[in-house]
Formats: sequence, C-alpha cells, structure tokens
Amino acid sequence: DRLGPNLFQNGSFAEGLQGWGIHPDADATSSVVSIGPERIWNVKYRKGNWTVIAQDLSVKPDTVYVYEAVVKSTAPVVALYWQSEIGRFHEIDKAYPEWTRLRYVFLTPHWNGEPMRTSFNPLLMKGAGEASIKDLRLAEFKTR
Repeated sequence: DRLGPNLFQNGSFAEGLQGWGIHPDADATSSVVSIGPERIWNVKYRKGNWTVIAQDLSVKPDTVYVYEAVVKSTAPVVALYWQSEIGRFHEIDKAYPEWTRLRYVFLTPHWNGEPMRTSFNPLLMKGAGEASIKDLRLAEFKTR
C-alpha cells in the first residue's frame, strides 16, 4: 500500500462530527447517520456560508497527497476543496445524484520548505439541497 494513514481525525465519521468544525453562518442541518456498518455525514443545506464542515491539518511542502471520498448530492458542489494560500479543488458546479467515488491527487507547493496549516472542506455547497459523504480520506502518497 503506497498510501500512508488517514490524516483526517474521524474521517470515517464513526465518532459523529468529532474533529470537524461546523461553520456557524451555514444555514444547514448537519448529522451523521448509520446505514448498516457505514457512518455517513449528511447535510441539508438551505443558505449561508457554503463551507458547512471543515478540518484544519498541517501538510508538508513538495509532497503528493491523495484526497478521496464517496459523495452524493442533489445540489451542485465544489468537491474535495482545500485551501492554504489559495483555494484548490477536484471538481466544481457538479451534482452527484448517485454515490460516486472521487479521488484527487495533488502535489503541495514548496511554501518556503515549511509545512502549511491548511483547511480541508470535503464539499462546499453551491446551492440549496442535500449532500452526503462516506469513506473520507486524506493520505500522503509514498513514492517508494
């Protein structure tokens, strides 16, 4: 396996929303539901700040990471968003009516050779609707 451990605290949502920040200006109902053994984060978004949930992590410069999740949404979203000095994302303005596995592989900038504190927002809501995430993961890709 060339992927390191999951860097997200509670990326499986097994502990509810522990480790995830909820944006106070998002008019949304956010919860974790169980379907069999799976834990799924679900949001019913009405309006306001499109961030909904986020987690801040320190990532290394000049490093390849794999950011992935299985998503479903009725509204268009910005998928697998992360922001350090600028915002970056996998896809934008797309809805996922069926469960869809997304994988975003990226190389972090050099940033003066120092790690950078970075905000990860798995989905940014672009309009009213519902979205769900399961199997959320961020891992360093091991080149050797």
